[in-house]
Amino acid sequence: TVTEPDDTGEPGLTVPEPDDTGEPGLTVTEPDDTGKSDHTVTEDGTGTEPEPEQSQPVLVEDRKPFSFTASYPGLTGNHMSDHANRNGFRVAGLSDVYDKLARAMIGSGMDVVSPVNVYTALSMLAECADGESRAQILDLLGAADMGALREQSKNVWRSLYREDEYGSTVSASSVWLDSGMTVKQNCVEKLLADHYASVSAGDFSSDGYREEIKKWLSDNTRGLLDDQIRGLTFDSNTKAVLSSTLYMKATWESKFEKQKISGTFNGTKKCGFMQSKIEDTVYFEDGFTAYRRDLGGKAGSVWFFLPDKGNSVQKIIDSGVISYINGKKSEPELCMLDLRIPEFDVCADMDITEALRSLGVTDCFGENADLTNLTDDPLTVSEIRHAARLTADTYGIEGAAYTVIIAPGAADPSGIRKVDLFFDRTFAFAVVDAFDTPVFTGVIDEGSVR
Repeated sequence: TVTEPDDTGEPGLTVPEPDDTGEPGLTVTEPDDTGKSDHTVTEDGTGTEPEPEQSQPVLVEDRKPFSFTASYPGLTGNHMSDHANRNGFRVAGLSDVYDKLARAMIGSGMDVVSPVNVYTALSMLAECADGESRAQILDLLGAADMGALREQSKNVWRSLYREDEYGSTVSASSVWLDSGMTVKQNCVEKLLADHYASVSAGDFSSDGYREEIKKWLSDNTRGLLDDQIRGLTFDSNTKAVLSSTLYMKATWESKFEKQKISGTFNGTKKCGFMQSKIEDTVYFEDGFTAYRRDLGGKAGSVWFFLPDKGNSVQKIIDSGVISYINGKKSEPELCMLDLRIPEFDVCADMDITEALRSLGVTDCFGENADLTNLTDDPLTVSEIRHAARLTADTYGIEGAAYTVIIAPGAADPSGIRKVDLFFDRTFAFAVVDAFDTPVFTGVIDEGSVR
C-alpha cells in the first residue's frame, strides 16, 4: 500500500503489480497542483534532474499489521543508470567483494550465482543488525560504516535498473515481519529510503501471509524460479524474512546465426551450438582464453572464459573473474573468429549460510546474533537461501535470482589471425551490466547445455 500524499502535495512513486505480460515497471503518480511531476524527459531524452528523494510518512504501531512501499528515487526508465553514471559510480571498488561471494558460493557447489543479488540482501541484514553482527557484514561488503553502505547500495540499485526495447534489469527488495513483534521505526524508514525495500508486517501462522511472500518472489523473478520458490518454507515461528530479487533479460548486440550446429560438449553430451563467424577481439591469457560478447542497448556484456586444455575452470573462478573484468588484462588481439557457444540453461539453489560463515559472517547465525537495530525481541538468522537461473540462446539471455534471509522466536582483415573458439568443454562465464557489476557468474558443464 502507499501512504497518502503529505501536506505539501508531493507525489510519490509506486511499484505496481506486474500486468498479464509479467512486466513490472515504475509508475509516477499524478502531478500535483503545479502540474509538475518528479521527472520530465526532454526531446533529446536527457531529462531533467529529479527532485531529491522524498521519504514517505511512516508510522509503525506496535504489534499491528502494516505495509509500506519502497521510497524509490524520482527517476524513470534508464535515467537511473544514467544518473549513477553522471555521479561517478564505478563497480571496481566492489570487485573483490563480488569475487569473494562468487568463489565461496560456486566453491560450495552452485553452478550459477548472482553476487550483486546477495550483496543487496546482506546490505538489508546489516541495516537490521548492530554490534559485531553488523561489523562482520560491513567488513565482508567492504564498507567503512552504515552510511557508506547505504550510499553504495543505492548506487548499485540505480546502476542496475534498465527498461527499454532491448530488455530489462530490475532489482527489488522486501522485508516481511511478524506483526506480533515490536519493530523500531527508524530501521523501517532506512529500509524504505536507503535500500528501496518494501516493508510489511503480518501473521506468519497465516497461510495467506506466507503465500504472499512467495507470490512476491515469483512476480519479481518472472516465474523463472517458481520450482525453487515452492520449496521455501516459513513456519509459524518465523519472525522476519528479508528478500531480494533480480531479473535480467537482454538481446545480443550482434545476433548469432539462426542455424545452430550440432556437436558434443566435453566429448560426451550432444547439444546445439550457437555459431558466428565474425571479426572480434580475444584475450589470450595464461591458462585461459577470454571473450566478451556485448548485449544490446548498452545493457552490459557476457564474458566467456575457456580454460586451456589441461587446466581447470575452478582455477579461473579462484583467480577472480570480476577483478579480471575490471582490472588489468593482456592486450586484446583482433581475430577472425569461428565462434561456437552452446545454448544453456543453468540453475542452482542452496543454503549459503556455510559459505558466508567461511567469509567471516558468523554472529548473526547463533546465540550471539544482534539484530537490535530492527527489534529488541530475540532474533537470529536460521537460513540464507540463494537461487539463480540463467538461460542463453541465439536471441539473448534471460535470468533471475533471489536471496531470502529467514529469521525465526575496425581493422584491415588481411593478415588477421584466424581462431576457432569453440566453447565445447566446461567453461566459466560472467554476465555484467554497463558498469561491470556481476549480475550472474558461474560455470557451464554438460548438465547445463541443451
